[in-house]
Amino acid sequence: MTTRTRARRPSAVVGLALLLVLGVLIGCGGGEGQRAGGVTATAQSLASPAATLAFPFTLNGAEGTSVRLTKPPERIVSLSPGTTETLFAIGAGGAVVAVDRFSDYPEAARSLPKVEYTRPNVEALAALKPDLILGSGRQKDMVAAMQSAGLPFVLLEEPGSVAGVLERIRLLGRVTGHSEAAEQLARQLEGRIRAVTEKLVGVTQGPRVFHELSFTAGTYTATSRSFVGDLYTLLKARNIADGAVGAYPQISQEVVIQADPEVIVLADGREGVTVAQVRTRPGWSGISAVKHQRVYLLSDVEADLVSRPGPRVVDGLELLAKLLYPDRF
Repeated sequence: MTTRTRARRPSAVVGLALLLVLGVLIGCGGGEGQRAGGVTATAQSLASPAATLAFPFTLNGAEGTSVRLTKPPERIVSLSPGTTETLFAIGAGGAVVAVDRFSDYPEAARSLPKVEYTRPNVEALAALKPDLILGSGRQKDMVAAMQSAGLPFVLLEEPGSVAGVLERIRLLGRVTGHSEAAEQLARQLEGRIRAVTEKLVGVTQGPRVFHELSFTAGTYTATSRSFVGDLYTLLKARNIADGAVGAYPQISQEVVIQADPEVIVLADGREGVTVAQVRTRPGWSGISAVKHQRVYLLSDVEADLVSRPGPRVVDGLELLAKLLYPDRF
């Protein structure tokens, strides 16, 4: 299979690119298994297709945040790209009145008022008169300010796995009164995931993989303990970064070279990284992925598919499956 390469626009500010890649991801810390809402309903009960949430009920989040809803919210502020995509995908987009500045999908979200991602302005949020603000892990430092202002803020740690994304789709469906659409979407995604994994029956040892999140600001990657890494786990790939600490660690180039990945996936095109540059990195020419032209550069859109915990994650899973197993997909 030929190496994917094309001209990329260099990033004007590498720091912004790193925030896009790492800041959003690190803010997607754990998520799965936390109490997600309802009258102190458990995550397991919320994941059940038969579960229902009658109004009024209390939606509980992390850091002691909670909002009591007497009816489906009509003025929602989403402070996470994954949450934004999910709300629109289940038909609740009409209730969204503002989003964070990184929420650029779907097209309808682009025209909405934008607020800061990590430290949104409390006064600006209050002026929107929201009845529900859905935050993410990146706004933990804002909890006290939100509560002091009396804003209906719930901090939902973003899903740390594909299974967690499906759970979140169902939860947001019930919170917004779009349970049926959310359940239909979740089942469609589950079917597509099964279609992928069924093609890997018999695979006992997948390829060694290195997923590059950033190189210009340091060699950052994703381990199997991350949302991105969970995609590779589903694909039976062997993540060369799993010896590192944490979900999105910085590792040395020597570690990559010694691990000899068979596939390299570049998700840092926003920094101006190219396949040709990878070939010229000192010591990298001997890596199997480089020698056998299995270094793949993701477009900005493709990078979002595999990094955002939202309904397009299965598009990302299918994309990676084709890169890792071109003979099966």
